[in-house]
Formats: sequence, C-alpha cells, structure tokens
Amino acid sequence: MITRMWEAAVRPEVHDEFVRWLTEQVWPLMAEADGFLGGELYTAYDGPARLVLVTHWRDEVALEGFAGPGWRTEPVVGADPAGDFLEGTPHVWHFVALAAPGSDI
Repeated sequence: MITRMWEAAVRPEVHDEFVRWLTEQVWPLMAEADGFLGGELYTAYDGPARLVLVTHWRDEVALEGFAGPGWRTEPVVGADPAGDFLEGTPHVWHFVALAAPGSDI
C-alpha cells in the first residue's frame, strides 16, 4: 500500500466551497478508481487555510492509473471550477508503512 499526501494552501474566502467541491466532485472519482483504498481530508486547525488530502492506494500501478505517469512529483489538481481556489501549487508526498499501529517493531 502507498499513502499519498496532497497538501495545498487555500484562499480563506473560498475554503468551504473548495471542501464541498472536493468531497462532492473529486472524492467520488477517486472512490471509483481501481486500487483506491480510502483516505481522509484534513483542514488546518490553526493558522492559514490549508488542506491535506491523505489517500491510500494498492500500489504504483493504481496511483499511476489515477494520477498519471508523473504521480511521484506532480499533484493532481483537477478542474478548479472557480479557477482560483488555491494559493500556489499543491505538493505531494508518498509513504509506505514500516509497521502497523500496535505492532512490535
């Protein structure tokens, strides 16, 4: 399993609208993608308006199928309906589990 973390700064005045768009438009597309295992959407507790989308994928083939051949470095932004939800370019990181919670390392 590969965990993908997508992080972006969001214009504060459109934060709620962007969250609605992600959950109503983008999430269903991911949920239908082959190899998508689930995920979570987080917003910053304090400070600037930031979103972090953490998704879990079966393997590299699944990630490439959804995010394209540049999945390792290129964030998937999608069609931004307002044209300017984000401040700057999102960043992506990828992780693999070394141990499960509660396991002996």
